[in-house]
Amino acid sequence: MPLPRRILVSAATLCCSLCPSLALAQESASEPVDVVVTGTRVRTAAFDSATDVEVITGERVHPAGGKSFRESLVGVTGVRLNARGEDPTFSGIEVRGLSTNATSGANALILLDGIPQRRLSFGGPYMGALPYDAVSRIELVKGPLSSQYGRGSLAGAIQLFTHPGSETFGARARMLHELVTNTQRGSLSVYGPLPLEDTTFSVTGSGTVSNGWQPRSNARHGDVYVHVSSYLTLCDHVRLTVGYYDAEEQSVSPVLIDEDGDRLRGIDRDANLAVPDQNALDIAETRLGINYTHDFSPTMQLGVTVARWAADTGWKMGRPSDAPGSGTVVTRPARDLDWEESSWLTEIQLQESYQLSEDIAGVVTGGVSGEILRWDSTVQNISAGGSTFAEGIPIDLVNMDEPPRSAWVRGAATTRETDELDRGVFISDTTTFYDRVTVQGGLRYDQYRRSQRNLSTGDDSSVSDSALSPAAGLVLHLLGGARKELGLNLYGSWGRGFSPVFRAVSNAEIVEVDPETSESVEAGVKFQAWRGLLSATVAAYQLDRKDVVGWNPDSLTQENIGDWQIRGVEVSVRGRPVRPLSLFAGATLRTTSIERDDANPQNEGNRIPFVSDIMTTLGASYAPDAGLGGDVGLRTLDGSFADDANRIHLPGAWLLDASVSYRWREMTVTGFTKNLLDADYYSAVFQGVRNGAAFAGTPRTYGAALTMAY
Repeated sequence: MPLPRRILVSAATLCCSLCPSLALAQESASEPVDVVVTGTRVRTAAFDSATDVEVITGERVHPAGGKSFRESLVGVTGVRLNARGEDPTFSGIEVRGLSTNATSGANALILLDGIPQRRLSFGGPYMGALPYDAVSRIELVKGPLSSQYGRGSLAGAIQLFTHPGSETFGARARMLHELVTNTQRGSLSVYGPLPLEDTTFSVTGSGTVSNGWQPRSNARHGDVYVHVSSYLTLCDHVRLTVGYYDAEEQSVSPVLIDEDGDRLRGIDRDANLAVPDQNALDIAETRLGINYTHDFSPTMQLGVTVARWAADTGWKMGRPSDAPGSGTVVTRPARDLDWEESSWLTEIQLQESYQLSEDIAGVVTGGVSGEILRWDSTVQNISAGGSTFAEGIPIDLVNMDEPPRSAWVRGAATTRETDELDRGVFISDTTTFYDRVTVQGGLRYDQYRRSQRNLSTGDDSSVSDSALSPAAGLVLHLLGGARKELGLNLYGSWGRGFSPVFRAVSNAEIVEVDPETSESVEAGVKFQAWRGLLSATVAAYQLDRKDVVGWNPDSLTQENIGDWQIRGVEVSVRGRPVRPLSLFAGATLRTTSIERDDANPQNEGNRIPFVSDIMTTLGASYAPDAGLGGDVGLRTLDGSFADDANRIHLPGAWLLDASVSYRWREMTVTGFTKNLLDADYYSAVFQGVRNGAAFAGTPRTYGAALTMAY
């Protein structure tokens, strides 16, 4: 008895089901549908998913003027990139009003070739340290995914797939120069078969040198990433990924602003209030991932993944802090940090396709995972001798004067060792009835334990907890489907996410707080016509973030102080009326509310900081096989607030990007401009500063790019 059509898409096919990057590359060559694996671990047409899904491929991954994943995600509805400076190693990604941050870094889970990227110091990865040029495909799934991957997915997940290689040799080189930021960037990718039978590879290296548009914001980044895919036998597949990243950069500090969002007197748009040479980042990261899959039969597959990550980070921090009442002098905490971090991840997954009758079939997936993370940190505070301030380097904002280096006083260094063990077990199922109704469900149980030792005092402590993360989804296939001329689906989903948050206090003691959690309910409509040449999604959702961890000024410690709620509607439309022309439009309308704030009850009912209630995207791209082309994109951001008290207002912005390109054979020359309207806006906020602080968005820039392929 044949499997229903949708199960043929979602069921694991022989020898490639658990190797998503290679499977998806093969899929794109044979079927005109976007197939995703991130949401359920089962290959499913994005049109048939029970959540809002965005698939980014082709030139959308590396658009004209693209330097990082910010440009890749710029046109995605409901997503905002919060950059601390022009192109720093670490940046935040906001998904449905929740952004990665230094508190948990866990609102949007980042995966690289199926491997979750986590670090104890930041929660999530430094986005700038991930291999932008090596990535050939991006999947974004909105909604909690802890039922699949455990912690760190309160609002959604973004999976990056590196190039799996090909059966023929090829190469691609990209070069870019951008004015104003004075950035030079180059990359080279080589891919093809290896002498071993049924083995392909890709090698990608890139380098960036930038002087920035703000004083003391120069940067140097470089990486190399290798992907090898080999079929040892018809039913045995091995995927090896190896990467290295190295960077040195002078980061900028946020500018101080008043209640109207205007910069304080004496502070220009391009001001850098960082202590000279005291806001620098020096980092090196290595990654290794091995995935082995074995097909016991056409319906049963086993996958084993082992991954290793390590980083050595030196970070000199000196940035704005609380100002005295006069508003003319500000102290800037300064400190030297040395971090060594590492992790081991092992996961075993079993997947079985089944058929209960001619019209009822499905796929069940189950597995176990274990992750060990290690963080060794040394912190040394720096202050100014004779200063009336408890900590930091004072500066006169009028004259921009600060004490001479001879007046700086370095405190005693504190060294801590932190270990964490996370164990999880998961199961999920996708079943289709009569090719009209698809039911999805998942459940995961996690246990985690963190221990910390203060080597300076000999003190140690530990905390442990557990979490149960369920999820469910339903899709009603009303018309046709992804391969038909016309398709219409109604869908709904519900899920829970969690993220443990730990903070050290005196010596090695760890503040024991409940994990931050999220609960999301979503319902929507998906429409496709002409085999996907026209597609539209309308999604309505409510996302509750509970037990938010924050600073309680009364107890002077970190606590579970509140709850947030976000309600919204997202609409996205994409169309291709003729082959070279693509059009897209999107709108996000939402309301945000601080439902509970035990530390500051007067904030209850206020809007969540730095979340725009209205965001829109509108654009067009014309990309012929040869000749003149180009694209234009407009984003609008509604005004927001910089603080929980909603006292400091931030203006909205209209951001217009455009490019013109000429393609001749395998060479494309592009001229581009970003922020053409030169909007004066803020790209991220820094909370905890009494006068308010925000990172200035990049002004109008121009540049040129050259792409050559072989």
